[in-house]
Amino acid sequence: YDDAMGEYNTALGIDPNFAYTYNNLGVLYHKLNRQEDAIMVYQKALSLDPRYGDAYYNLGNVYEARKQYDPALEAYKNALKFDPAQVYVHNNLGTVYDKKGLLDDAITEYRHAIRLSPAYPYSYNNLGATLIKKGDMEGAVEAFQKALNLLPDQPDFHFNIGYSHLLKGNGEGALKEFEITRKLAPDHTE
Repeated sequence: YDDAMGEYNTALGIDPNFAYTYNNLGVLYHKLNRQEDAIMVYQKALSLDPRYGDAYYNLGNVYEARKQYDPALEAYKNALKFDPAQVYVHNNLGTVYDKKGLLDDAITEYRHAIRLSPAYPYSYNNLGATLIKKGDMEGAVEAFQKALNLLPDQPDFHFNIGYSHLLKGNGEGALKEFEITRKLAPDHTE
């Protein structure tokens, strides 16, 4: 990461008004868990280019990681103003709505993400988790199964199907999925 940091600083020395470089520097700061620095450089990128959707998305990711859900919602919504077809933004917006207890809004965002990219398994998985909270076990199993069809070796998806089977009273189905989870990820805990 030190080399990348040096390259970004060199680039900023050449052009201190290049929003793209600030955005990438923010991604690096986020990876290094330097959240305050990440926020600062994302805001700098946005001051240079207020229509920079990726910078809003990345800023939302930092706020979400910090459990600052209202600023995360604002950042994600701003990102969608400039690129409404961003699957990851809709997915993350759904996650924040879910964390705030706005389950219907979360479901709407996950379904929007799925319409935009039916091959992105995490939107199905997140939809399933929210449907469990709404008490829709059948819908949850269906969503988890779609996620699993797209990414069959993902232990979290097997675990989630198992959990939803358990909630439905299907102990045999739950046990089968939990055993698969353990085979795929012996240290998996949930």
